Amino acid sequence: MAAAALPVALGLGTWLTGCGGAEAQAVAPAVVPVAPVVDIAATQGTGPEDQILFSGGGPATRIWLIDSKYDKIVAAIDADGTDGRNVPVLKTPHQYTYPELHDNHTAVTNLAMDKIYGTVWGSYDEPAYAIEYDPKTLQETRRAPAGRGAHHSAMSPDDKYLYVANQYEKFLSVIDVATFTKVKDIDLGAMNVYPSKTSYFWKTDANGVSKRIPIPTKYIFVTVTGEPPVNNFTPAPSTVAPTNAVAVIDIATNTVVKKIPIGQSIHSVNLTTDGKEAWVSGKTVTVIDTDTLTIKGTIPYPSTHQNFSPDGKYGYLTSNGSLMKIDRMTWAAVWKASDGGSAHVQVSNDGSRIYTQGTNTARYPYLLGGRPVAGIQVFSAADGRLITEIPFNNGTHEMEIMPKSSLGLAPVPTAPPPAPAASSPAPAASSPAPVASSPAPTIDGAALYASSCSGCHGPLASSAVRGQSAATIQGAINAKTGGMGSLSWLTSAQVSAIATALIPQMQ
Repeated sequence: MAAAALPVALGLGTWLTGCGGAEAQAVAPAVVPVAPVVDIAATQGTGPEDQILFSGGGPATRIWLIDSKYDKIVAAIDADGTDGRNVPVLKTPHQYTYPELHDNHTAVTNLAMDKIYGTVWGSYDEPAYAIEYDPKTLQETRRAPAGRGAHHSAMSPDDKYLYVANQYEKFLSVIDVATFTKVKDIDLGAMNVYPSKTSYFWKTDANGVSKRIPIPTKYIFVTVTGEPPVNNFTPAPSTVAPTNAVAVIDIATNTVVKKIPIGQSIHSVNLTTDGKEAWVSGKTVTVIDTDTLTIKGTIPYPSTHQNFSPDGKYGYLTSNGSLMKIDRMTWAAVWKASDGGSAHVQVSNDGSRIYTQGTNTARYPYLLGGRPVAGIQVFSAADGRLITEIPFNNGTHEMEIMPKSSLGLAPVPTAPPPAPAASSPAPAASSPAPVASSPAPTIDGAALYASSCSGCHGPLASSAVRGQSAATIQGAINAKTGGMGSLSWLTSAQVSAIATALIPQMQ
């Protein structure tokens, strides 16, 4: 009896060890690739489905593309001037180790989300460039000179103008988007850093479809800080008093209608989704009423950048490694993240996640390319929990969101809708005839074995696992032994057909 059980035991052992079995064979089976056991979509695909996050790459002169479902970098747009259009090379030393082009600080898109706009500069003595990219090809399409040291940029809500703040100038450059030429430099009397970037907000309907809506505003708000530095090593003279005001630009005429003194060091400004307030970041957050162009009050928290939830109920502030959620009605803090980002902040189109420019290098205590590892940190909007971190080899900056369709990616296929019911259904028969059951389609177990099993276990006629039951085969698949977990797609009927094909035939 023991002798009779031996072939069965050997066969079972071959199933349990799969391709990695140690059983000696006369001819080694061909090595075939095995599908990974880990389902990446199940373990990592927890973010918003139809969303690509763009981030300006700073001194790396890149615009990074991140799939927000998986929180992974999937591509990058090169903004380094290698397309032959003669972006100048920075020959003067500066604080970064990258020897050529300096900065790609901004990444904004138009309302239609079929264009991306960034800025690059490579000389303290020559103008920077505003550059337009096609998201479907990730290639530059047009460029226009702005001022020296282009920093942040913003689109007007009607997509007519691109506004570029110039770090080493006293004017704001206005680019006509239709012709992509500079039509005006608006004199602001001091260095301008940040035009209000949030020209649109996301709105999700009852069917879960998100669309971008223009913010109702007549103005672009620009932070005006002080005398421009000579370069990154030579600051402005300390004898020149800082300006620290917000310039209000009429979009219709591109003229300054007012300068609002803030009275403290400031950096960025952004509009709330309803367009009724402009929040200015500094030692505290100054809130401007956009109807009266007067200061409503201050929110007593330090901030570098700010953004808002799509429903307009909350503001998010970053400063010195912290991220805070602020109730817009009460100006009170809802939570403060224990491991927050440092500067730029973006909100997912469904409002569930917060993305910040992360500079927590404690997890990466080394330099790459002469710079600390930085990246983007992802937080839960509900409770401030750190979800994950996306590291880069250098600084990230301004972030923007586009749907994957803007990149020409096909949507995930869905099941077809059910056929519509007939407008006038046929009357039911008084005694309906029984419906004849259609025979189940025949499953070719031999063909399934050849395509799915023979690579490891040899041809069907000489297979070492002949005679194994469907239960044994299914058990090996469920246990994922020897790579057999890759066959989990087989139905029970298909497993049974393979077992039937493995029954030795009478000679």
